[in-house]
Amino acid sequence: MPNLYYTARVKTELLAGLDADMIPERWLRACVAHLARDLKVGVVCSAQLFYNVPHNDPLNQQNSINWLYMDIIRDHAGLGWNLGSGLVFRREAVDDIGGFPTDCLVKDI
Repeated sequence: MPNLYYTARVKTELLAGLDADMIPERWLRACVAHLARDLKVGVVCSAQLFYNVPHNDPLNQQNSINWLYMDIIRDHAGLGWNLGSGLVFRREAVDDIGGFPTDCLVKDI
C-alpha cells in the first residue's frame, strides 16, 4: 500500500500552502505573527483577497460572504476551515497527526 501521508525530509518549523500567483511577503508576516504569538496554534488560514478583481466583482471571485461572515461564525465556534490555499502551519502539528494526506480529491483536480 502506498504511503498516503507526506512528511518532508527537510525539517522546518513552519510550512506554507499558497497558490502560485500569490504575493507572499505581507501575507506571511501577518500569518506567522499568530503562530509566533501563541505556541498552541497549529495552523493559520487566511481569507483569500485579491487586488485585481473587476469593479463590483461580477463573478463573486472574492467570495466575500464566506470571508466576511462565515469565517467569523466559524472562528467563534472554534472551527477551522481551509479552502486549499493561504495557510501556514506549524511543522510539529503536522508531525503530531502523522503527516498530511497527499492522495485526495480537491476542487483543483
